[in-house]
Amino acid sequence: MGRNDLSYIASVKDFLRQARDMIKFISMTPTATAEVKAEVKKIYEEIEQADREILS
Repeated sequence: MGRNDLSYIASVKDFLRQARDMIKFISMTPTATAEVKAEVKKIYEEIEQADREILS
């Protein structure tokens, strides 16, 4: 199990997709503070980085 296991890769990519879906609208809510919006942006960046690194 690991980076060469396609099932594992698919599971991780699905997990990352679910994470994006869960936080997608947080920054658009009227009650979201600047701090929350910054944290959401940081999480998106971490998800994108993990997504890029999964196949490298």
